[in-house]
Amino acid sequence: MRIDIYMKKARLIKSRSDAQETLRGHKVFLNGLPAKPGKQLNTGDIIELHYTSYRLKIRVLELPTGNISRDRAASLYQIIDKIPTGDV
Repeated sequence: MRIDIYMKKARLIKSRSDAQETLRGHKVFLNGLPAKPGKQLNTGDIIELHYTSYRLKIRVLELPTGNISRDRAASLYQIIDKIPTGDV
């Protein structure tokens, strides 16, 4: 599964176009390397997202098939770390 689609389905970001923009802005890293929108994702991969006010590091637990509910979205990943950036 593409990382931009996963970010949308896991509700890490609002829309796929927002995910693509964030990925192109070098604010997302996959296994320590900058990720592009079309990068393929596997279970066990580590995603690091740099939001405005914090940095979020997650481990991919499951790749969804089809649409999923809002309640189930959080079960797709495990939060490893959430660090405030101080840019608030």
